[in-house]
Amino acid sequence: MKVLLKIFNRYLWILLSVFFVIAFVVLIVGESFARENENNLNYALGINPWQMQTSETTEDTEYVKSNYVKKDADGNILYQTDESGVRSQVYDNEAMREASMEISRKAAADGAVLLWNNDDALPLAENSALSFFGVSSRANNWGYTGMGSGNVSVTKTDFMDLKEQFESEGKYTVNPTLYDSYPVAQQWKQVLNPYGDDNHYREFMINEKAWSSVNAAAGQTFASYGDAAIYFISRTGSEDGDTWFDTSVYPENNDNNVDNNYLDLAENEIDTIEALISLRDAGTFEKVILVLNTGTPMQMKTISTYDIDACLWVGMGGNASFGAVYDVLSGKVNPSGRLADTYAYNGDSAPSTVNTGAFEFTRSSAGLPAENRGSNSYNHAYIVYQEGIYVGYRYYETRYEDSVLGGRNADGAAGQVNGKDGSWDYNEEVLFPFGYGLSYTDFEFSDFAVTENGDDYTVSVSVKNTGGKAGSVPVQIYLQKPYTDYDEENGIEKAAAELVGFAKTDVLAPDEKKTYTVDVDGSEFKTYDSYNKKTYILEKGDYYLAFGENAHDAVNNILAAKGYDSADGMTDIYGQPDNGDKTFAHKITVSENDYEKYSVSEYTQEEVTNRFDDTDINLYAGTANQKITYLSRKDWNGTYPSSEVKMTAVNNIFVKDMQYSSGIENWKDPDAEMPTYGTVTNEQAGKDGLKLIMFRGLEYDNPNWDDLLDQLTWEETVKLCGISNHLIQAVKSVSSPSVVAHDGPAGVKDVQEKVGTLMAFPCGVLLASTFDEALVEEVCVAFGHEMLHGGCGEIYGTGAGLHRSVYGGRNWEYFSEDGYLSGRTLCAEVKGLQSMGAIVNIKHLVLNDQEIYRCGITTWANEQTIRELYLKAFEAAVTEAKANGVMSSLNRLGCTWVGRHKGLLTDLLRGEWGFEGFVETDSATGLYMRLGECRAEAVIAGNDLWLRGADDDSELWGDFKNDPTVAQALRESAHRILYVVANSAAMNGIDSSTKFVYVEPWYFGAIFAGQTVTGVLMGVSLAGMIAAFVLYFIVKARAEKRCAPAEDRVTDRENDARSAGGSDGGTTGGGSSDNGSAEMSPGGEPPENGGRSRFAEWLAKHRKLLIVVGTAIVAAIVIVAVVVPIATCGGTSEPGPGPGPEPPPSVETHECEHKCPICGGCLDADCTDEACAVKCGDSYLYGETFNAAEELNVAKTSLTYDKTKAYYVGFSKSNEGAVSYKLNADKDMTVNLTASVYKNTAEDVFTDVITTSVNGVELDRPSVIYPGSDVANINLGCIELVSGENTINFVAEGDGEHVHEFLGISVAYDGADTVVSLLPAEQVPHTCDSECEVCGGCTDFSCLNPGCEYKCDCDSGTHNAHIFTVLDERADNHGRGINAEIDGVGCSWDKETRITYEIDSSIEGTVRLGVVVSHDVKTDLKFTDQFVLTVNGTRVHGDGTMPVSETGLREWNDYAMTIVGDITLKKGRNVIDFSQTPKKNVTNAAYNFQSMIIFSESGEFGWYAPEAGEHNLRHVPAVAATCVGTGNIEYWRCDDCGKYFSDEYGETEITDTSSVIVPVDPDNHTGSETVADDGVTVTCSDCNALLRYNFNGMDERCIFEGAEKNTDEQLLPGKNNVMTTITYYIVSDKDTTATMLVNCSAIATKWEVEFYKTWGVEITPSGETNPVSYQSETIHHYENQGKPDDVDRFHWFMYEEVATVTLKAGVNKVRLIGTGKEQLNFRDLAFGNVADGAKLSWGTEPAPEVGDEHELVHVPAVAATCTETGNIEYWYCDDCDKYYSDENGTDEISATDIALPVDPDNHGGEEVTASDGVTVTCSACNTLIRYNFNGMDERCIFEGAEKNTDEQLLPGKNNVMTTITYYIVSDKDTTATMLVNCSAIATKWEVEFYKTWGVEITPSGETNPVSYQSETIHHYENQGKPDDVDRFHWFMYEEVATVTLKAGVNKVRLIGTGKEQLNFRDLAFGNVADGAKLSWGTGSEATGPDAGSGAEDTVLQDKEQPK
Repeated sequence: MKVLLKIFNRYLWILLSVFFVIAFVVLIVGESFARENENNLNYALGINPWQMQTSETTEDTEYVKSNYVKKDADGNILYQTDESGVRSQVYDNEAMREASMEISRKAAADGAVLLWNNDDALPLAENSALSFFGVSSRANNWGYTGMGSGNVSVTKTDFMDLKEQFESEGKYTVNPTLYDSYPVAQQWKQVLNPYGDDNHYREFMINEKAWSSVNAAAGQTFASYGDAAIYFISRTGSEDGDTWFDTSVYPENNDNNVDNNYLDLAENEIDTIEALISLRDAGTFEKVILVLNTGTPMQMKTISTYDIDACLWVGMGGNASFGAVYDVLSGKVNPSGRLADTYAYNGDSAPSTVNTGAFEFTRSSAGLPAENRGSNSYNHAYIVYQEGIYVGYRYYETRYEDSVLGGRNADGAAGQVNGKDGSWDYNEEVLFPFGYGLSYTDFEFSDFAVTENGDDYTVSVSVKNTGGKAGSVPVQIYLQKPYTDYDEENGIEKAAAELVGFAKTDVLAPDEKKTYTVDVDGSEFKTYDSYNKKTYILEKGDYYLAFGENAHDAVNNILAAKGYDSADGMTDIYGQPDNGDKTFAHKITVSENDYEKYSVSEYTQEEVTNRFDDTDINLYAGTANQKITYLSRKDWNGTYPSSEVKMTAVNNIFVKDMQYSSGIENWKDPDAEMPTYGTVTNEQAGKDGLKLIMFRGLEYDNPNWDDLLDQLTWEETVKLCGISNHLIQAVKSVSSPSVVAHDGPAGVKDVQEKVGTLMAFPCGVLLASTFDEALVEEVCVAFGHEMLHGGCGEIYGTGAGLHRSVYGGRNWEYFSEDGYLSGRTLCAEVKGLQSMGAIVNIKHLVLNDQEIYRCGITTWANEQTIRELYLKAFEAAVTEAKANGVMSSLNRLGCTWVGRHKGLLTDLLRGEWGFEGFVETDSATGLYMRLGECRAEAVIAGNDLWLRGADDDSELWGDFKNDPTVAQALRESAHRILYVVANSAAMNGIDSSTKFVYVEPWYFGAIFAGQTVTGVLMGVSLAGMIAAFVLYFIVKARAEKRCAPAEDRVTDRENDARSAGGSDGGTTGGGSSDNGSAEMSPGGEPPENGGRSRFAEWLAKHRKLLIVVGTAIVAAIVIVAVVVPIATCGGTSEPGPGPGPEPPPSVETHECEHKCPICGGCLDADCTDEACAVKCGDSYLYGETFNAAEELNVAKTSLTYDKTKAYYVGFSKSNEGAVSYKLNADKDMTVNLTASVYKNTAEDVFTDVITTSVNGVELDRPSVIYPGSDVANINLGCIELVSGENTINFVAEGDGEHVHEFLGISVAYDGADTVVSLLPAEQVPHTCDSECEVCGGCTDFSCLNPGCEYKCDCDSGTHNAHIFTVLDERADNHGRGINAEIDGVGCSWDKETRITYEIDSSIEGTVRLGVVVSHDVKTDLKFTDQFVLTVNGTRVHGDGTMPVSETGLREWNDYAMTIVGDITLKKGRNVIDFSQTPKKNVTNAAYNFQSMIIFSESGEFGWYAPEAGEHNLRHVPAVAATCVGTGNIEYWRCDDCGKYFSDEYGETEITDTSSVIVPVDPDNHTGSETVADDGVTVTCSDCNALLRYNFNGMDERCIFEGAEKNTDEQLLPGKNNVMTTITYYIVSDKDTTATMLVNCSAIATKWEVEFYKTWGVEITPSGETNPVSYQSETIHHYENQGKPDDVDRFHWFMYEEVATVTLKAGVNKVRLIGTGKEQLNFRDLAFGNVADGAKLSWGTEPAPEVGDEHELVHVPAVAATCTETGNIEYWYCDDCDKYYSDENGTDEISATDIALPVDPDNHGGEEVTASDGVTVTCSACNTLIRYNFNGMDERCIFEGAEKNTDEQLLPGKNNVMTTITYYIVSDKDTTATMLVNCSAIATKWEVEFYKTWGVEITPSGETNPVSYQSETIHHYENQGKPDDVDRFHWFMYEEVATVTLKAGVNKVRLIGTGKEQLNFRDLAFGNVADGAKLSWGTGSEATGPDAGSGAEDTVLQDKEQPK
């Protein structure tokens, strides 16, 4: 029993039961979750659940074929069959990737734009030594693409990095020290997120390395690599990451960019550029080159100020980036790219930037859908395209033309950003125009002509290369339309120039000239009329077609044609007068207006009319009170946006349209019928039905599609349309395959297992900059191959948005600011990709041109702008390239999500353009894209497929299963998707037998197995628990029975007796006792019950057990009843049968508790009850919003006002606050009042915590502020305003509990003509409540209110206080930034902080300085111990201590003043600086710094403001001069006047500017130490000067006596009490003096020891016998010398100067004699400062004189040639005139032994080719070398691939049987060595020549050819191929065989096997025997079967003529 009790421990089994029940429930829920999110899980795990099965067939089912397949040895294509039975070609991924890299490299190089090239700084000269600067120069930091979904995360795996690339061809060397000094980590892409993770938004850092660090790490190497300093700068952009952000928002992560603009230079970049220019000017670098790797234009205003020699933009070139950069910088490729965007000095000079950013409605209705940022549903934001069509060059060039024409206020100040004279000037705003770019050569353009071809035009231009280098250039054609009175009246805008055509020239050789034509479509002349005709119109007037090298050039040519010139203000791009060239402009006059021609679509014949009235803020009914003025050229100054448009979202129409659904009833088609599902309706289809493969190539509108669609089930249809997480679902019923999709557009984003590595192609803007459609198409054919090989069928790309501003995060993905260039580039991309069977989703349709708030943002633009700019690229791709996919964007058009916009997706895309592909959403994570009715409306509108759709039934149109309108729309969407799939590469391998089987993902099996196991274990655990309790109660019962008293025990027999009928008292039958009393029976039962039965007693005793068992059984039944149906059936949505209908539930009537007392509307925005549907104020369409922090609005009393945020007033816990508004109403009226506050943790009634009154009447409204952390708009209901002035007050009591930051109010009213405006509020005077009783000064030094300037300082003796708060923007805060919550700057021990004040003093003298800081817990801390205080550069110490907290806690908001002490100011500008670093603040103290106070009895003190003309100083730190480079002193330079100053205040001018430069210091060697081959001579690598002669103690010639040499550690140990002597023999070639040094370890640690006390020095000069002693005073003490902490003193070495010593010519004996008094280690003896150029070397102890020694001269070996003798290597003694074979003079040889005779086979002369072009002789001996037969000669017969005459090649190709035939005439029978001059065959392996080419020779007069086989190995790596030549262009002569030739014509054939690829040039014969002469022959001369006619008599005179 005890064992059972241990086994069935009830606690154990209870725990097991609970655990397995929970585990079982988790697995049940997990399965449900997995099934709902199966698509997302499959994508994350890389699972495609659809398996294809097909029968074996010989039919070719590879419909889209790759150009790169593997072949066998015979040239046959290899095939493979996969597990599903599909037979396919074996792809050659390596060849495919090589082709991708090659075309990418070409495109990236051709797209690079040369911005300037002063003095031909580029290309780089060969053999240049280069220095690469910039963190971006490292491969991991390079921006191959931008970031976000389109980012291809390239890692350098299969291509060279920048340094390797430049050194690969041996033309350049790159500074390795500098290159390695930059970090490898991807630092420049660090991401910040200021808006929180929910916002899906990011910002970027640059993280350039500080110049000081760069210089310290590698400065000593610059001069050695000084041919060019190349600085690489990168900027990125991203999905979810625009670049308009303020870089100073996060001080701790601030790059300190100019203007805090990420696109301008950062501080470290400026320092680097300035340092490089200084080094160039000093001669260290020859030139400075800037390379910009960006996807969007940089702000150029700072870069343009520097004298940089050349600048190249390279624009994110993908994997081929470094190869392309190399090609352009080296000159292998002449740059021909042109800018796809305008490069302005300041990015903000474009009008679009005024309305670029994060804009939120200033007032919103509570009826808007709730914000759900976690689901990316934003309903609070907007963006207005107020600039209209004037984007990029359309703005700059049009305004320029109008300024020349002299009207339309073009010269007004509005829009002037970079100019300085108050008027707009083109050349002050634009640095480089659209289409600009330079070349390494020059071009001349001429012969401009225009030809009309019906409605179209052909433009021709001749181009001549007039420079010295080959190059190409784009020919750009622009159109100008007339700007008419009709346009001005009807809001039509026209640009001065629009790109309408271009062509890229060939690579023209110098002096080469060609004519190129450009076709211009006549439809480019049309204009969209948004407001009158509402269609495209062709207006009468003068149109101009013009050629221009860029957009500005074209406009000038048009102006010249109109008769304008430089006198009218025309300038070129450099600001110089320009007259244009009228011969490059052609006028076309249209005589009549045509309003009909383009009103019907040329593609579909559908009507063209307005589709976007709901997107135009001036036409949409919901913005009737919010009309704007679009920018117009009729008045530039008057219409230029002065500030961003402010919008509200309160109009009822607006709010209704913002809902995610407008009501499905409004979308239904009354004539729609339910489609057929799951039925084979085609009689010929058979039982299996139709298959999708049968429809490949079938037209979209073929009626047979209906039969196919009938086979789809409802479930298949909705899953096909509704679930696409990177996978188009397979459709089993029609055998449609699943299609894998990946992000683009610069390459397949995710690694494809079949390919292995990622391939990033050049980004969109770089491809556009090539201006080469054919090249772009080639790139995308390669892109398509990458997809095909990797199994990717669909790509989410390419991008077709515009660069609306330079700040767009996805500018790198998109092409240009121009719609035409974008359209042409997009067409080329689509054509290339779709040619390889790809499904291409061009994106993002439309107006998705910024990233912030893109999910649901409302976008507003007029129809002309949308059509002519933003839809232009999409239109070209759809109508011309027949794009098969479009991605709908995340934003709204007006208030309607793009995916629900029927006007866009159905009426325009399909109705006007004839689009037959499918529309897929961008990532459908937003609620406004997913909810049921929204999806239903969207699919009706024309959206077909949901990316990242869910499996949830409600999101898969489950509520509309029986709705015919929705069902028909889904059927049509399925039709579109299947049509695209059928015609894609996804059909490869599919035939009519193919089936698709759904294979449940492995994780479902794992879950089921887990359910089974846990279910069984749960049952066992429950059973065990029951058994444990049963056993427990049994044991307990027995124990109770054993322990009961004897009299209470009842035996079983007694119980039996009792139950038989009697009690133990003698009565039976239930009788009573004698006395008749009711006594208890002994058994304990009442006598009247006759006692209890044994069963009843058992039940009583075991009732607890029974309760537990029963409960467990019931629990098990419940679990089984609930779980089993779910586990087996997955649940059911159908209710089971029941007894009947349930009674209706009782309905509680909701009564509104928040009624407005005036209108009765509900004030609670969160209440959704039907009774509260009418909200107060909803009927009002108009209104105004007034922010709290605008100075006009706010009457500040004692409130905390956060100036840094500028939009709210904080009601603090301790201070009461008040905000007062004075409103002017134009009449008596009722308005709705809403107050905006931040929520708190408590639920408050607004008017209970913030007393609110209107015109003196207090409001009592039930408006509730609910808890939260966001903004609450509190509806306070209706109020009455009177005509004239009205006062609304808000007062907070400061009770410490209810804190709500107050943002502002809104008033809403009815009537468009009603006016409610703001009156200035009077300032409420501040009453000081902190007066000092002694002096009356204010004791609250944190109070900054007027009236409290007079501060208490009873100890200082002065009360005139001048307060300078850190909150003032004039305080320069370099540290952690202002903390709004504490009104100060946080200063803690672990952070660096610096606060600088520039103060203007009216006096010179001493003042007292105070500071206002918060309390800390530390005591007795001096302020100047915590902060380093400097005044005008002088350190100041004071006795003032920091305030101490009385609570023992840091009190951040409790400020007090500390008197620091007296300081001295000068009159005028003073700089007071407080700085704190972690090392200086050693006390772990933490304070907040708020203000600085100056006390003085006299004088005025204020913020210093520089007067006009004052110096703009830039600090230049001191740089030490070196042995090769000059340095400079520390100085300050004024950027305005160019003067130099020695102080930071600009007071002491350096008039002698040459004194700034420190001349070269020959003794400051910064180069590395270079040891010569002799191991002794040590020189400087920079200047090659001798540093010292070094003699290593480990050398055997160093004689060491004492302790043994420690050879392992290279030490000569000197030990205590051991007399150690070190002896050297040093040879000097002349008498000299030198400084003797010893390289030894430290002697002592804590004390100093003179060297001479431990070691003596003796030198015995050569020729003398007496040594000379030297004594040194040198102190050897390592602590003074900077020994590293991690090195012990015996292993830390340095050179110590011992003494200046004298050495004599000959051998000098040097001895170091240890005294044994100290312990150290020696390494080297050295001599520096050696006088008179004496040379020192090792010597040995001189031997006694025996006789004369040889004076040997070494003579190296010289090879003999065909005319000259040679000699072996030998040594000759001048003294004895003897020869020796060894350097020691021991092996004597004779003079005849050294001579080598003439070698007739070693031709030392040049090869000379005779006039016959065949005979090659040696110029030295005139001997025949070989006969050479050039393959380019027409007598060489070449069969196979065509001869490449340009490159002089006979190409032999893989799989091509190529034969080369020669007829060689010999004048006699002979033998010869046959040679072939051919290129390399292979790279990494060796190939025998005979295996690739066979050789046959048919000797003259014979018919049978003789075959020759060669074992020659052709392997270029073994032969010394130069690095800069590829293997197919590197040639050498290969010996084939010794062959026999007969007199006459010999036929020689080289027969290619097609197994290898190489190039041929020449056939040759050497070693021709018997003096035979060889020459060309022809086939007509030959004899035998191949003979022809016309043989020469000299050859055939004795032979029969062939017949």
